[in-house]
Amino acid sequence: MKSVRMVLLGDVPMIWLQNGITMLICFLLARVLTDHHILDQWLFHILGHNASGRRMRPDLFFLLIAWGLSIFLSNTVVVLSLLPMARMTAEKGESSTLKTSLGLALIFGANIGGMASLIGSPLNLAAATFMQMRGFPGAEQLTFFSWLLFGLPISLGLLALAWMVLRTFGGNCLIPGYASAPLSRNRRLALKGTVAILAVLLLVSALQFILSPVPVFLGLNWIDLFFLLILPFLLALLLFWPIAGRFGAGVRHNLLFLGASLLFLPFIALHQIVSRAPFNRFTFLNKVSEKLDQKMVRYWNSWFGKWYRSLGKKCRPDALNPCSLVSINRMLYDLPYLGFLLMAVVIVGFYLLMTIGDNPATARLDGVLPSAIAGLMQGLSAMVANPLTLVFIFILATIFLTELFNNTVVLFIAGPLLIQSSLIEPLLHLPFFLILTLAASAAFMSPIATPVNAIVATGLPGFSMRMMAWRGLWLNLLAVLWLFGIGCLVSMVL
Repeated sequence: MKSVRMVLLGDVPMIWLQNGITMLICFLLARVLTDHHILDQWLFHILGHNASGRRMRPDLFFLLIAWGLSIFLSNTVVVLSLLPMARMTAEKGESSTLKTSLGLALIFGANIGGMASLIGSPLNLAAATFMQMRGFPGAEQLTFFSWLLFGLPISLGLLALAWMVLRTFGGNCLIPGYASAPLSRNRRLALKGTVAILAVLLLVSALQFILSPVPVFLGLNWIDLFFLLILPFLLALLLFWPIAGRFGAGVRHNLLFLGASLLFLPFIALHQIVSRAPFNRFTFLNKVSEKLDQKMVRYWNSWFGKWYRSLGKKCRPDALNPCSLVSINRMLYDLPYLGFLLMAVVIVGFYLLMTIGDNPATARLDGVLPSAIAGLMQGLSAMVANPLTLVFIFILATIFLTELFNNTVVLFIAGPLLIQSSLIEPLLHLPFFLILTLAASAAFMSPIATPVNAIVATGLPGFSMRMMAWRGLWLNLLAVLWLFGIGCLVSMVL
């Protein structure tokens, strides 16, 4: 076991610093592409160009796009970006089940794509840090690049299975091709710049994996220092560098814009929640939200009206900041507050269930429910003599328990129990925990399983929960078999 000092100064910075900064940078780059309609115009152009007037399946298109983007961008950001496109596409369709088919394509693609890389899902980063701090053999090499080597082939297999489920149960959801103008020169430059930054991050992560550089300053290696330098540069470029008006005035405007957006966050959140069912039925909440909106608009016009008018833009709290590449206010307006609220209720409820019968004198949760889950897992472990059979049981339990509870909680109950089994060799702790991490994201039946599921289920009107449960069940079962096959292969190789 590594010393505490080594964990704090040597290895954890590599996990939290490099990978955390990578996730933040990719999130901001995704906002540039969505705020300025670069991503949707580019995708519609590809869709129209490839269609050439022919009829095509939009569910396959959204499945592939959500999967590909979620490898390099946070899958929740990808879903938030693609949902408006899915709504527009559904309006063109001829099938009554098209909205659900497109929603499932987003859910399947984003969840599966998020498995492929360390930054695709927040759960991956949490799992990597846990394995690092527990001293798993080889965990110090977990970077964006190394996770990609392990997760991408598994993700590709699940992608093929997801398309098989969509194709088999999707019915006829063909729609006419699109017509869209190509990107302008500035938007092409922004798209190429995003790709270039992602390529640099991937290259640096690969160098970390291949070279394993030693610490040179305060426990940080030269790659850590590179990330510390690139982060403030990109934050300044994306949030504060003025793209319109005079430089000094533009910087002051962007700083004030950031402060005002954060100040009005409670107003924005309340407005977004009460505008959706069932909260739009509460008259009192609507009146409070309306009064707060009026105050916010009055202050917004007082602070930014002159700037917007000088650029020929309308001044609204939900309008893009015309002076920066990333608009903080649009980020706040686009957050899925209803989905977050649903997830929060589930997490709080689950936590209260977990604490029933808990002994506060102990550091770990040992209430009735966690003890029952742990007892169930341990009982199954005691009945099994074959390690692969045990892995199969844990993969099955992780996927289907995630449909009922938060995937992070399920992973951090099931994962330690699996690796504590005497049947599992220490050399297999890392790959088997990685497989369970992927299993915790392979829950496709319920809207509370993952943040992606919650966002799509609450953000796409007309989405069928019944169809989600039926198709998700098939993909869950296929995912169990596929991940178990990967576990068998890993045990044979190692």
